[in-house]
Amino acid sequence: MFAKITTEAEVRKVWYEFWNARAHENVSSASLIPTHPSAPMFVNSGMMQFVSYFLDEEPVPFCCDPR
Repeated sequence: MFAKITTEAEVRKVWYEFWNARAHENVSSASLIPTHPSAPMFVNSGMMQFVSYFLDEEPVPFCCDPR
């Protein structure tokens, strides 16, 4: 049936494989320290890594096909 997962590295590997198989892309983690001048309003919602995309300052590198 399913292989037994025993380490956190195996959990992470299975997690990434699951989402990559469904056309999702791995995106690097964001820092907890805000670097963007507008970032403080996004800190509590965990959206800091997306501030420059919300403000349309740079294109989104990992977006799906916008239909």
